[in-house]
Amino acid sequence: MQAEECSHNGLGCNLFCRTCKVGGTRLIKPQKKAFLSYSLYEGPLRTPHETDAEIRRQLSMSVLPGAQSKVDSARQATGVWDSGLHSIIHTLIEMGKQLRKARPDNSQASEDAIRKQLETELDRLLQPHS
Repeated sequence: MQAEECSHNGLGCNLFCRTCKVGGTRLIKPQKKAFLSYSLYEGPLRTPHETDAEIRRQLSMSVLPGAQSKVDSARQATGVWDSGLHSIIHTLIEMGKQLRKARPDNSQASEDAIRKQLETELDRLLQPHS
């Protein structure tokens, strides 16, 4: 629960600590030397500003082509994941997939038009509801 409140992805990501940036890739973490160093080493502390910037970066990635893999890679690499915005990111990714599909008449919208539509939807989704 605390990891979720801190916008952290949990123990499965590269930087697995919710308070600092200790960790490494899946190739490095299983090594005994690396494991022992985690118990003796505290990484640089995470800051609210960095977490906010990463969340915003993931939101902006959600309108790009190949957004799913880009967002997943960012989440895995940084350990930052805001579960509150998950539904917005998921909605934008799925909408982008549908907009980028070829239409029955073999036409396709331009990438600029698709991105503009997705950015408009992102702005709409981030507006407070009254």
